[in-house]
Amino acid sequence: MKSIKKRLFALTLIMICTVSTGFPSFAAQAESTQGPIGDCFLTFSLTDNTYGLFLDDITITLLNVDTSLEYNYTMTSAEYLLGLTICGNVKQGNYSIALSYAGKDDYIVQNADGTEISFFAADSTEHTFDWVVAVREKTEEPVDEEQIKERHTAIAEAYAARTGDPEADRLWNDFIEKVSVIETDDTYASILKVVEDTSSTYAREYEKATGRSKEEYLNMPTFEKFLWQSTYLFPVLAITASNYDTYCGSLVKWNSHAVGVPNGMLESFGTDEMSEAYLALMEWDYNYFINHGAVMNFMTGGTSLENETLDVLSKEDANGNNGDPTKEEIESLVNEELGITGKEDKGIWESTADLIKDNAATVTILLILAGVAICIIIYRKRKTIDDGIE
Repeated sequence: MKSIKKRLFALTLIMICTVSTGFPSFAAQAESTQGPIGDCFLTFSLTDNTYGLFLDDITITLLNVDTSLEYNYTMTSAEYLLGLTICGNVKQGNYSIALSYAGKDDYIVQNADGTEISFFAADSTEHTFDWVVAVREKTEEPVDEEQIKERHTAIAEAYAARTGDPEADRLWNDFIEKVSVIETDDTYASILKVVEDTSSTYAREYEKATGRSKEEYLNMPTFEKFLWQSTYLFPVLAITASNYDTYCGSLVKWNSHAVGVPNGMLESFGTDEMSEAYLALMEWDYNYFINHGAVMNFMTGGTSLENETLDVLSKEDANGNNGDPTKEEIESLVNEELGITGKEDKGIWESTADLIKDNAATVTILLILAGVAICIIIYRKRKTIDDGIE
């Protein structure tokens, strides 16, 4: 059932694109780039064994090895997913075959018998190509356990605890031990990708929180950016945000709103052990803030008090309604974010808006895909009703 849904989804996308750009002609569409039409009729067919995952157009180049006469053909995803073939003519002779498509690292196009596509002899009046596309099997390279162990040791030494508080140092070292694998294991590549994709936004927050340059942050290894972002920038954003209660009113709110994004990333793309170690460290940081009015900079061993320009919230900034912002305060925050008051907001709200702007293309694509999904659901419901009537 999953495979059918994937294929239906892929076909729907293709048909939408086809309608919007003009339906392609399925007649003989490939022409030789030089020389007259030949006397061997070709038929190209492709069977999709990826269940709609492969959606690339395929460019086919045939080169006569004797005369250098070249023919080019294009097989679109709309054609092979709908079971259509493309046709053409070439002069008789011996030809090399070259295929070009975007997903070569993930998919392979080969003959139906599993052999490689590389050569054919046009020695008759017609020739049929019967191809299939399948998911390419990845060969895993052997893991050098000793090298990985050495790398983890190097990370532990490079980011060794330096706060001077025994409990804080213990929690930090435990956190580093749990997350160091992110830097070496591709299993957790999504975490580093998110960090890198948002680096321009958090470079500005790094500059505000530390007084150092944005370029310094941007030039860091991605894993180091992850440590800065999760253990210092997010806590600083919380204690300098627009409302004390929302982020600092309780440990539950701190975990949900102040450090919820990094923790959610570790829960979704990492492991429970990573998340637990992170929350334990952030709980200590929350209690430190409550008692000292500052958060710890675990990367340097100092605190947020080092940056005298930070406008840190205090309990006096609470709104007095048991830690929950009022409707008016929520509306005020939204208005500030939309620029209605003209007042520059700061903290997590500003960063969230920046992230949305930085990823506008992604949001647009998601909205389009959601629309397509709704169309599929409506179609299936209508079909069910029609079938019931019949």
